[in-house]
Amino acid sequence: DLVNMNSFWCHSLGCGIVARLLAGKRKEIALERYFLAGVLHDIGRLLIYQNCGDEMRRVLKSNLEDPRHFYEVEKEQLGFNHPEVGGLLLERWKIPSILAEMVSCHHQPENAREYPLGPSLVHIADIIAHSLQLGNSGDLLVPALSPVAWKQSGLDPEDLEMIFEQVQRQYDDLIKVIFQNE
Repeated sequence: DLVNMNSFWCHSLGCGIVARLLAGKRKEIALERYFLAGVLHDIGRLLIYQNCGDEMRRVLKSNLEDPRHFYEVEKEQLGFNHPEVGGLLLERWKIPSILAEMVSCHHQPENAREYPLGPSLVHIADIIAHSLQLGNSGDLLVPALSPVAWKQSGLDPEDLEMIFEQVQRQYDDLIKVIFQNE
């Protein structure tokens, strides 16, 4: 009851699509790695919702009264946040470290040590998914763009218009397939 799961997964899928498109624009290899990282970027939030329901109700209430970046409120009130939990979960599942780092550093890509490009692209993808209102995972605010991530991405602002068009088409097609029976 803390989150609308359809909206959560729509945001996650949207972020995955954007991350894959951004990586494709950079001519990266293994584009599905970026899609998967985008889909899993908020997985830690689900674990926290499931295991810390009362605490998350307080975090949500606090964030409604004083809107800030949700991961900051989580850290302040819980002592940890969803990127950290998500990264640890993926490590526990023995998912490759490149994916765990993309998840654990998606709000602070400047903290990435092994694969700085991946978290930067997922960070930008998350911002675009929020901006285009592709579902919602609980955040009230669009995350602030990290200058480090933007520089690391090597993207040009002119690239974004084409990406926005492709995102909307791919997102609409994927959502129709996944939610066709609802």
